[in-house]
Order: sequence, then C-alpha cells, then structure tokens
Amino acid sequence: MPQAIANPEDLRRFAAELKQFNNQLRESTARLQAQFVRLGDTWRDQEHQKFALRAPPMSNPEAAGHPEKERGSESIEGMMGSPERG
Repeated sequence: MPQAIANPEDLRRFAAELKQFNNQLRESTARLQAQFVRLGDTWRDQEHQKFALRAPPMSNPEAAGHPEKERGSESIEGMMGSPERG
C-alpha cells in the first residue's frame, strides 16, 4: 500500500473530517429520501414520476450509497503506515 509523505497529524485530522462529512452526507441523504417518500403520498402524477427518474437516489435508497467515499478516510489512514514521515 502506498504511504503518504506528510504530517501524520494533518492526515489524521483530515481523515476524521472526511469521515464526519461522509456521516453527515449519509444522514442528510436519508432525511431527504424520507421527505421524498412522504411527498410521494400526496404527489402522485406524471411529474412525480419524472422527478423520481431524474433523481435516482431519492427514489432508490440503494443508489445513494457511495462506498468509494467511505473508503476515502480509511485509505488516508492506511497511508499513514509509517509514523512521522514528513
């Protein structure tokens, strides 16, 4: 695995912020999906269907997942393999 040549504390701080951002994004997406589902209870016409097709993460919660983003902070932490390289 590649190792970063950087200040390990800066990398740890960045990885923590990236992880927090991903968690907030996941929570916000779930909240929006729930609102979209509730909206669908009263908005049942062709425009609703068109919107659902244009916004797949809203109509399909599985499409909203982004494993690459979640691996980002883990990758950064993995690059910090050798201490104090910077």
